[in-house]
Amino acid sequence: GGMTKAEAENAVDDHIAGLLSRKVVIQIGENELETDFESLGMHFSEEKLIDQAYAVGKKGNLIKRMREVENAHQSGKTFALKYSFDEQKLKEYVEKECTQFDVKAKNSKLSLKNGRFVASKERTGRELQVDQTIDRIRKTLQEADQSDSYTVQAIVETTEPKYTQEMVSKCQDLLGRYSTSTAARATNVQTAAGRINGTILYPGKTFSTIKVIKERTEANGYKSASEYSSGKVVDGVGGGVCQVSTTLYNAVINAELEVVERSPHSMVVSYVDVSRDAAIASDYKDFKFKNNTNAPVYIAASAEGGVLSFRIYGEETRES
Repeated sequence: GGMTKAEAENAVDDHIAGLLSRKVVIQIGENELETDFESLGMHFSEEKLIDQAYAVGKKGNLIKRMREVENAHQSGKTFALKYSFDEQKLKEYVEKECTQFDVKAKNSKLSLKNGRFVASKERTGRELQVDQTIDRIRKTLQEADQSDSYTVQAIVETTEPKYTQEMVSKCQDLLGRYSTSTAARATNVQTAAGRINGTILYPGKTFSTIKVIKERTEANGYKSASEYSSGKVVDGVGGGVCQVSTTLYNAVINAELEVVERSPHSMVVSYVDVSRDAAIASDYKDFKFKNNTNAPVYIAASAEGGVLSFRIYGEETRES
């Protein structure tokens, strides 16, 4: 074309820049992102194409050289640019930019307001399928012609909430309750009961008393009080909390939920009948129970006026 090598290199560089600046619109549901080939990790390489073009008609005998020059003048000669992908750059773009429209599925939540249970509306989620979207973008760029812009439809999947308003709304009935008298160690009882109050246990889930009431330390609000240890009465931080697990245990029995783990005290306790206690100690004695119903259960706890009470609500399906 009458260019010097330097001029041809500049022309090719400009051509590559134009290829890399082509617009790509990624549609993600009702949202759109606009980017370009370069931002998605595409590269083009000359790989001595200028030298190859400059060598046309300069090798071989005179007839061969004249024929090459004539053919080039009449129909041109094509040298294909080679492309490659920066896979990491493409992946980072999709993971950072394209997932910003993801919405997590939201379960229905249960709350007790003015003595009535209210279940919130659940929310359907959506999640970008990263690997599949990357494959679709890569294919679009690889098969691109000379158009100035391209559109890619991202792959998005709907995610359903596990607990819907309809299912959560089944929790309306009092399944079981139990109360014990408490005077001493009231602070520890109130602290532990307060942490359990309002707990929602979904179908198939297991409740751990130790996990919910947290470690019995002064930092967690517990005081020193008397407790049983190896058949003796001793003082310990969090003393008296076993009355909370025991009272809850009896409410669980009345609600006929599945007891998973329960241990007796080393001595008989005074606030329930023999064999109706449930001791907790460090991390080796816990009271656990499972929601073996088809609806959530709600645990209400109160420790006021010297009385510790638990009420367990759910869906009543038992015969009277």
